[in-house]
Amino acid sequence: MPAALVGQGYQIRVGAHSWDHTNRPTIKRLDRTSLLYTINATTTKIASPVGGGIYLEVPKGKNAGVVNVTIVGAARSPLFQATSFKQTSLSEWQTSERTQPGPWADFQSDKFMFQVPRSWIYAYAD
Repeated sequence: MPAALVGQGYQIRVGAHSWDHTNRPTIKRLDRTSLLYTINATTTKIASPVGGGIYLEVPKGKNAGVVNVTIVGAARSPLFQATSFKQTSLSEWQTSERTQPGPWADFQSDKFMFQVPRSWIYAYAD
């Protein structure tokens, strides 16, 4: 992590959902499917027994701009970006992104981000 993020309230989330169903009376799934790690050093070890995407959570009111983060030991998932800072081209999508091995595909814009199972988009090229 960039040193500017250390101790500033930024967190790493493993898994896409922030819901906690611990107090629900009837549930047929895990209570929580994601974990949060506070960034207290430039190197942070993370793990999750159920896996999931790795995301940087930005505290309300903070803006460090676009930062570079290095992730080691994770499976890369397909990512399609249509943001002000990165646009995935059709060529990038067809030749590399759509076939990344992670189980979920992320789609990101400046306004929102969502995931779908990779199997839904794996063979989709256009």
